[in-house]
This record gives sequence, structure tokens and C-alpha cells, in this order.
Amino acid sequence: MSDEASEATGKLDERQNTQLDVLLISACFVLLSAFAWRKTPDLFVDFGMQLYLPWQISEGKDLYVDLAWKHGPLSQYLNGFLFRLFGTSLTTLMTFNLLVAAAIAGVCYRFFRLTADRTAAVGATLVFICLFAFSQYIGLGNWNDLTPYTPCLRLC
Repeated sequence: MSDEASEATGKLDERQNTQLDVLLISACFVLLSAFAWRKTPDLFVDFGMQLYLPWQISEGKDLYVDLAWKHGPLSQYLNGFLFRLFGTSLTTLMTFNLLVAAAIAGVCYRFFRLTADRTAAVGATLVFICLFAFSQYIGLGNWNDLTPYTPCLRLC
């Protein structure tokens, strides 16, 4: 009976530790999201095509036929679909990219939790969040996952 009780206690402790991990990672994610929100790249120089092409696709134009583009079509058509569903807006792309970054963080945590230990999982996920998902080294935010400089490279 004591073996069953200690096993149940171990599972409870493990569940509580996982909840603490998720709480810490979520708090970091939310804090950095708030910090990076609306610190967008220069829409005329760096990021204009990332908005223009999906907008034109959502209006019915075809990539490579009506619109010149030298990268893959996945991100542009996905963003065009999002524009058609939720409206043509930078906020639409930023919100979707925020969800993608959260999903990647979840996969990162799960992967390292299965292949390593808690500390490695939390550490790797926080490194991803701080250094890659929300990297904000200068005033403009075109090197983060909210408004990536080249989103097609991330999705293809």
C-alpha cells in the first residue's frame, strides 16, 4: 500500500511541477508579448510586401501570375486566407504569428521534457521565447516571430 501511495504522491508532484513550468513559461511569453506588441518593422521598407501580397491574394489575385514573388507560396496564401477571414490588418498577422510562436514554444517544451528533464525543458523553451520568438534588439521588430522579416522561410 505504501508503494501505491508514494507512486500517487510522485504523480501529483510531477503534475504540480509541470503546472509551475507552464505558469513560468506562460508568464514570460505574455510579458514579452506585451513588450513586443506594436513594435513593428518599417512597413514601407522591410515589411510592406508581407502585407501587400496577402492582401492582393485575399482580393482574388494569383501569386506568380498577377504578383511577382521569388519565395514559396505557403505563407502568402495562408496570410491571404487569414485576411479574408479576419480582415486585412497587421493585427491579424501579428495575432496569428503569436499563436504560431505559442505552439512552437509548447512543442519545444514537450520535446525537451520527453528527451531530457524539467530544467532542460524550461530552459530551452525560455531561450526560444526570449532569443527567437520575441527578439527585440533594436526599436523595430522585424527580427521576431510577431512580424518576421521573411515569414515564408519560417513556414516552408
